[in-house]
Amino acid sequence: MAGVVPLLALLVWSAGGGPARPAPDRPIGAGLPPIAVARATPPPVRHDDDPDTTARRAEIAAEEARLAALLTARLRLEQDLSALERDLAAQRQARAPAARWAGPAVTVVLHHRSNAAAAAAALAEALRATAGLEVEPPRETPFAPSTPVVRYFYAADEEVARDLATRLGGGWAVQDFRAYQPRPAPRTIELWLTAE
Repeated sequence: MAGVVPLLALLVWSAGGGPARPAPDRPIGAGLPPIAVARATPPPVRHDDDPDTTARRAEIAAEEARLAALLTARLRLEQDLSALERDLAAQRQARAPAARWAGPAVTVVLHHRSNAAAAAAALAEALRATAGLEVEPPRETPFAPSTPVVRYFYAADEEVARDLATRLGGGWAVQDFRAYQPRPAPRTIELWLTAE
């Protein structure tokens, strides 16, 4: 029994029952590397499977395709417009009187068969837009040549007649009617249409 008491006293003293010791200057674990704590990270959000995102991407692709088609159409229209402007400029230049047309206006008289009245009216309207020409109302005649002709009655009007035949195109022939009597006034050109 006497040996048990000292043993108990030793156990109590080693368990903290002995004299108080001063607190350490450094906290426990100071100087040791920090312990890595694994944090749970959420999985990345995938938008590929989102129906709204898929629909939006389809809308964007469709709009881009529509804009590309519009751009192509615009470029084509601009090219067509340029070609039309060139054609219009050429037509205006063709309608402009040549230098040899200087002086009094040229009077144009159209002759046609009854079945070519519409063609004569259309031609007269077109010729009225040509500077240097005065076009009289078309005249109906029972006769018509087999080829459309431009007739002149004075030597000074031959160049005007040939130039006008060239402008009319479509196989117009030029006829010298200087020997015809009675002749109309100078600067008068007759156009004879064929029967339709």
